[in-house]
Amino acid sequence: MLHSRYNSKQDLEAYSAHPTHVTVAKGNIFPIIEDIMVVDWIVDDLSAHLVPPQGSAIRVSFLKLNDDAARDRVLGGFSIASLVVFLGSSELEAVDSNEELLNYQKDKVRDYIESVVVVDYVVLPSPAQSANL
Repeated sequence: MLHSRYNSKQDLEAYSAHPTHVTVAKGNIFPIIEDIMVVDWIVDDLSAHLVPPQGSAIRVSFLKLNDDAARDRVLGGFSIASLVVFLGSSELEAVDSNEELLNYQKDKVRDYIESVVVVDYVVLPSPAQSANL
């Protein structure tokens, strides 16, 4: 999975179409991969520090909508990706333990969703630096 941030939609489009980017992707990336998922987003401040703290839990969800009609009604043709950062694994587990809320959310979207992929992980501490002798 590739992800990146841009100041504007125009910056994203310019980068995607840039000849150097296209050459690198075609020559070095596409030949060695079977499939690719790209998640790009627009942010207000590219200088913001986006490293989640150690011990935080992250959930990434990808939803594939049933058909083109549903996709057009819900998102103007787009699929859905969601990224949530929790303070820790206990907060993530608390969300999953609220069955009433989970069932309510599932009931709201069930008719539109074909499949869902959810990946949870915890940000581990950085490995200790060895001393230079």
